[in-house]
Amino acid sequence: MRRCIRDLVALSTLPAGWQNYDMRQIGASIVAALISMLDADFVFIALPGHGNQFVTELARSSPKLDPANLQRVQKKLQQERATLGSGREFIIADVSGGSDLRVMTAPIGFGGDATLAAGSIRHTFPTRTEKLLLNTGANQAAIAFQQWLGDAEKRRFAAL
Repeated sequence: MRRCIRDLVALSTLPAGWQNYDMRQIGASIVAALISMLDADFVFIALPGHGNQFVTELARSSPKLDPANLQRVQKKLQQERATLGSGREFIIADVSGGSDLRVMTAPIGFGGDATLAAGSIRHTFPTRTEKLLLNTGANQAAIAFQQWLGDAEKRRFAAL
């Protein structure tokens, strides 16, 4: 319980450091924080880019997942992108020496154009606490991204 509260407080204080960050830096910060908080083997964030393209961040913390398996996981997440925004849980079979990878996703914002996903080979993943932390991270990201977009519009208007 103490760890959960500590992690929730840490997630809620992240935006204080994002004052001059762009969307990519905010996403990288969330990925770095959630890797350790969730004890995840990977955290993936898909951020909206120009047009319909995505800027993607992928990080890993477990040496059990080699780069080839991470590419396989990333490809699967990109294939599932249309349904990831709804917040899902699924399993990617035989990722690491016969182990299955359990994945959970959370939409970032209401538009469904950004997604946060985490995965682990632990059989207990995700717990209710881990779901709460991932959703809190997604909510913090949504607020930060909206604020960043609003600030960008203000700067553009001031430039005119």
